[in-house]
Amino acid sequence: MIGLLALLLTPATVDVKCVAFRPDGAVLAAGGWDPNVNVWMVSDGTLRRSMPGHLHNITGIAWSPDGSLMAASCGDGRIRIWSGTGPQLIRTINAGTEYVVGIAFTPDGKQIVTAGYDNRAHLWDAATGRSIRKYSGLTSDAYAVAISPDGRMLAAGGPDKSVRLWEKDTGKLVRSFLRLAGDISALDFSPDGSLLVAVTLNGAVIGLDPLSGKTIFDTGATNGSIDDVAISRDGKWILTGTRDGRILHFGATDGELLRTIETTMDGITCVAFSTDGRFAAVGSTGGPIVMYDASSWAVVREFDAPEGSVGYRSH
Repeated sequence: MIGLLALLLTPATVDVKCVAFRPDGAVLAAGGWDPNVNVWMVSDGTLRRSMPGHLHNITGIAWSPDGSLMAASCGDGRIRIWSGTGPQLIRTINAGTEYVVGIAFTPDGKQIVTAGYDNRAHLWDAATGRSIRKYSGLTSDAYAVAISPDGRMLAAGGPDKSVRLWEKDTGKLVRSFLRLAGDISALDFSPDGSLLVAVTLNGAVIGLDPLSGKTIFDTGATNGSIDDVAISRDGKWILTGTRDGRILHFGATDGELLRTIETTMDGITCVAFSTDGRFAAVGSTGGPIVMYDASSWAVVREFDAPEGSVGYRSH
């Protein structure tokens, strides 16, 4: 067990759903039931800004590759695009679904992909908010979405225990991974695109080959319920956390569990690596966000949120 100094983002009643480092690593953004996106300086932990205007819980945060834009998905069925360097709300997109639960920018920063409770994934023009394409083939709501590093493939999954891949520019369904271990809660591509990792609500970590359609590894439903996953930018490590408060560190080659960090958190809900791989941020039920040194897993910094935040209820 690694010693843990709780890095409190908010009071203990607060639940956090999503965390994301800006690509330059200078700031960290987080959201949850509090209908604000809060952004802190990584260097000293000061709150830089708080963006209001969301009408429901924040379910996902994504930065454009150059850090000039930040997009947030929300339980009110809308996507809001903010300046990546200031408090300006640039655009609001009505996603046409009651709940948007996943969001990512394409590698060129020109488009946004989302998933939601309408059995489809969506592609949007980031500059205009125009709907470009809808991706059909899911047999249930989508809980997770990811875009390949080359921008050619889009993946989505949900409670039908499957992951489907489409050609982004044509909408053609090219691959389906069916009858996986559990409801898909999160997805992430490796930096070279050779690995797609899916995690499930019953605790499986599954490595998929997007090109061959083969399963590379499957840990089985043995880890405790998992809500999020992140692959390090060097492609070597997989980071997840469980609802019983454990941070799990796997090897990306074979899915071997390399390290378990026991915490006093009620449950891990979200994880993120910084682009340079130096830091890992972890959010939880009950509110604490902890930023770790990703090599030593020592706690790095404490962040303070504005007063009045309230808790998130995850799916």
